[in-house]
Amino acid sequence: MGRNLIRVSAVMAVAALVVLGLPGVASAAIPTVPAGLTAVAGESESVILSWTASSNTPTNYDVEYSPDGFVFTST
Repeated sequence: MGRNLIRVSAVMAVAALVVLGLPGVASAAIPTVPAGLTAVAGESESVILSWTASSNTPTNYDVEYSPDGFVFTST
């Protein structure tokens, strides 16, 4: 059985817009890192992930995995 690395990052859409320099967009704090990431084997080669949400309410999370620890792929 192989081993894959999983990483989860919080995303705030408004923060991305500010980086692009769009006028009239309020600046937002960078989201904090999600805490307590756990991964449990599911059925049929699946993984069940859970974590504690970031404290400053991101708009979504990016979940990526890597079989080699260097190149990550979004799910």
